[in-house]
Amino acid sequence: MFFFTSTFSQEFEIKGKLVDEKNIPLDNIEVLVFEDDKIKGSGITDTNGNFVIFVETGIYKLRCYFVGSVIYATDFDLKSSINLGVLTSFDTTNSLKEVEVTAKKKVIET
Repeated sequence: MFFFTSTFSQEFEIKGKLVDEKNIPLDNIEVLVFEDDKIKGSGITDTNGNFVIFVETGIYKLRCYFVGSVIYATDFDLKSSINLGVLTSFDTTNSLKEVEVTAKKKVIET
């Protein structure tokens, strides 16, 4: 009976490395694994961009978040441990080249 329950609760490893478009490792990126919009596992990338998450068998969505924006997304069917390899993030930010701040001075000061 113990063997029977342990085979169904076996967790598998999901690992990978997250880099930007210049192949620079991204650290402190939140990596979440979802099944039916419920979080099943999570992790944070290290200074080399590597992450490891342990979850049970299933069909999952993996999403990588930086400041609330998804910078990488993939779906997969997990039947055994998997190495996703090097994952290149996509840029979802809009960068401003210049910001101009203007103010009006009061006409009359008391």
